[in-house]
Amino acid sequence: PRAAAAAAGPKAKKPEKPKKGAAQDARAQAVVDASNEAKNAAAKAKATKAATDKDRADRKSRQLADAKERKAAGAAAAKQLETQRKTLEAEKSAVLAAARDLETAREALAAEKKSLSRDRAKASAERQELAEWKLQRQKDKSREARARADFAALQRLELGRGPP
Repeated sequence: PRAAAAAAGPKAKKPEKPKKGAAQDARAQAVVDASNEAKNAAAKAKATKAATDKDRADRKSRQLADAKERKAAGAAAAKQLETQRKTLEAEKSAVLAAARDLETAREALAAEKKSLSRDRAKASAERQELAEWKLQRQKDKSREARARADFAALQRLELGRGPP
């Protein structure tokens, strides 16, 4: 009974009983008991309200803490995404610059190829011209040798040195 009374809340002091009769004593005891029950119920309601208020405050505190954590996580994620975006922008710029460099190199290579083709054609023409010149020189030397031989034979005839 004491444990139940302690759990129910503080006990109220019993008022002094008038020593009149048993019925009056019973009424007085009933009033005291009702008063005690009302006080105990009020104390219990107060304790329950305090516990409920504490639970509500704890829940609200946890919700605020969770909201702050979510906000911080969202800010960190946004910062990370911004960093990734900047990194991708830099990589994109690098790739575009490399593509421009490759295009420039391709154009330079095409110009070099065209130049080499012209140089080959020119060298081929020069070789052809040189071959024709050598052939002409050989013909000229051959003619010159025949002309000298003819001239020498003519001189011998004129001088009477031998057969024609």
